[in-house]
Amino acid sequence: MRKGIGMKLFMRTMVGAAFVAALLLAGQTQAATKLLEFDAAAAGAGNTPTSQGWTQFGSAMTNNGSFLLQDNTGVGGEQSGEYLSPLLPVGTFVDGGSDYGIEFRTKPRTDVPFIGSAWGNMYLYWEDDQWSYNVTIDLDPDDAGPVTTGSIVYGQGSFSPAITGIDWSVPHDIFIGYRSGAVFDFYLDGAIQSTVVSGSIARTRNGFADNRVDFGDGTTAATDVAGEWHFVRVWDVNDPALIPEPGTICLMGLAALMMLTRRRS
Repeated sequence: MRKGIGMKLFMRTMVGAAFVAALLLAGQTQAATKLLEFDAAAAGAGNTPTSQGWTQFGSAMTNNGSFLLQDNTGVGGEQSGEYLSPLLPVGTFVDGGSDYGIEFRTKPRTDVPFIGSAWGNMYLYWEDDQWSYNVTIDLDPDDAGPVTTGSIVYGQGSFSPAITGIDWSVPHDIFIGYRSGAVFDFYLDGAIQSTVVSGSIARTRNGFADNRVDFGDGTTAATDVAGEWHFVRVWDVNDPALIPEPGTICLMGLAALMMLTRRRS
């Protein structure tokens, strides 16, 4: 009898703890909505973004089951190859509008020359209703100089650093959060690195990526660059801390299951 009572008490305690934890995390879970995603691992080997409604321009990348490989370095002449997303929900990218976040995991394998024409050799690009924006993934920002770590830079005629000191021996998560106060926050693996006013990163838009994102090699200028693209996502929040971890969803599911089990017992 005592054993049965002890087990019931244990189960009730576990249910209560899981339920409380789920309630605490529910606000975080509901705070972020994923508006767009291409995840190379989830898509599976051989599947490129075109299988999910993206538009390819230039040469295709290769999905090895873990990431998209951008690499035309062995092809004669200068190549391009990029993917333009489907349209995002109306009003996602609006100058002075609602918050949003662009998240991607990447790793450059070869270097972008530190010259203005190379800004599109390995880049992520998007447009709102007024401006265009781009960031370039740079393996070695001073090329032959003493700096040995990489960066995320913005600009076209010249480059300005948004994130520096990146060890590109491994892939990293980059998050760009737009605050409606007209600033962009740049995060590396969840930690904020810098804040840039939108006027510094904004460039004249041409309508190519209106309310969309585009990534890859968008130019035949400068040189071909090799790199990895693991995923690209767009969120309706501007802070990665508001995005629930997969474990959060599992915990809420466990709480629901335990509550259901309790009702049946």
